[in-house]
Amino acid sequence: MSVPTPQQLIELNTALLFDPASIDDHTVLSFLAEGDPSLRFLCPLTRALVQLVHAKCDAVSAQAALDSCWLVDDSAVNRSEDWEPGDNQEVVELVEHRLNVDFKGQTIPLLFHSEADLLYCSEEYKEHIVAATIGDLLSEQGDLSIVASSHHLVDWLTEHAGPPVARPEGEDEPLCSIRYQLCRIGGIEVEGPVVANGYHEISIEGLNDHYQQQNDGESFCWLHALDASQAEQLDIAAAATAASNPHGSVTPQAYPSWVSPEADVEACWLSAEQLQESYAYGRRLRPGNRPIHLELGCGLDWGPRHDNEQCPDEELKEGNMTFPDEHAPLISIAIDSEAGNMPDELRRLSPYLHRLAEIASVGKAD
Repeated sequence: MSVPTPQQLIELNTALLFDPASIDDHTVLSFLAEGDPSLRFLCPLTRALVQLVHAKCDAVSAQAALDSCWLVDDSAVNRSEDWEPGDNQEVVELVEHRLNVDFKGQTIPLLFHSEADLLYCSEEYKEHIVAATIGDLLSEQGDLSIVASSHHLVDWLTEHAGPPVARPEGEDEPLCSIRYQLCRIGGIEVEGPVVANGYHEISIEGLNDHYQQQNDGESFCWLHALDASQAEQLDIAAAATAASNPHGSVTPQAYPSWVSPEADVEACWLSAEQLQESYAYGRRLRPGNRPIHLELGCGLDWGPRHDNEQCPDEELKEGNMTFPDEHAPLISIAIDSEAGNMPDELRRLSPYLHRLAEIASVGKAD
């Protein structure tokens, strides 16, 4: 049998990953293994699977294999069908954040769901890609039990999202605008106003027409988002005025009638600057229900922020059949964030991944 071409080695690795049960009877694999018992022509995961089937996998190989299995969430990145590397890139950043306010001796949390639209002119957009390895999962969880559920897996990966980066200021990359929306006061859902902040311009949508607004047009009063019954639930309504309803008034009032005259109402106005400070300490959310991906069959030095063409197949040179450390994944398995069940490809691999996790864990214990 002649020395395989780089493409044939790629096909061999891919076939074994798709069907680990075929390892025992694979003639090409057996032939190549005779010439290179260390199996350097295989990627870390395929190599560990072969060693596992032949009862020769140690903790180092098992850990390397798990460290090469990448869970990737790039749902924030909006690549168009005709997008090419070097083109501008649109990114959406969804953030849940809080702002604590004091009113009548109480600390009341205001919850915002905000959305930033960002435009990148460089590869800096890749900081929005959330990624961790199966090795990281094993290290944090102690086992791979959550791999059985896409919901748990997505939740775990989402926890690895970095802090929000959007700031609606200046002309530097990325160009950005943010919409902050008040959606909960205390434990009460509200339809609060939306503050749009971007490109040196601030506007507010959804203000309550029954109340007077400030002339600056860049701030709003969170008291305006509550009616009397909601204020009673929060225990902030003045007893004598809680039952009154200003909605029949022709002339807009400054504040709801349930607000006590002694209340510090001036402190209840929120500015775009305050909202941005809160946003910066918020928690990134996943946009929509787009899948996460399990990337398999890459080299140990590959990362999800690398270009797919960083290490082409041709680097598997004849006569030097060593799988490149920076080679891109051979298989990408889409995991539906809503389905709950795992794809068939992952179910086939799961017993092997669990066994590798056991071997890797025993190695750490030793």
